[in-house]
Amino acid sequence: MMEKKNFRLMSGNHLPLHRMSTIFKKVPDSERNALASLYFGNIDPQVTELLMYELFVQFGPIKSINMPKDRILKTHQGYGFVEFKNKDDAKYTMDILRGVRLYGKALKLKEVDIKTSPSK
Repeated sequence: MMEKKNFRLMSGNHLPLHRMSTIFKKVPDSERNALASLYFGNIDPQVTELLMYELFVQFGPIKSINMPKDRILKTHQGYGFVEFKNKDDAKYTMDILRGVRLYGKALKLKEVDIKTSPSK
C-alpha cells in the first residue's frame, strides 16, 4: 500500500504534497479572481512562499500564492500575490494584517487592480 506524503506546517497542520504544488504554481490570468486577490510587498529576502502561505492560510483557504523570482539569482523580488478562495477572506486579511512586520519590515498589502478592457 502506498503511503500518502504530507508536509507538516509550522502550525502543526499537514498539507498534502500534491496540494502544495498547485498552491505555489502561477495561475493563468483568465483563471484568477481579482476580487479575492491581494498584492503583498516590502518582503525581506529571508521570507519564503511557505512562510507567506502559513501567514495567509490563517485567514482563509488559499487558491494560489506566487512570489516572482529573479531569473539569475533565483530569489524572490520582494513582493507577491495571494489569491483566496473568496473575496471576503482577502478583505479580512487586509483588515487584520494592517501594520504587521515581518523580519522588521512593514508588510504592504493592496487589493489587486481589476483591469478592464477598453471599449471599442
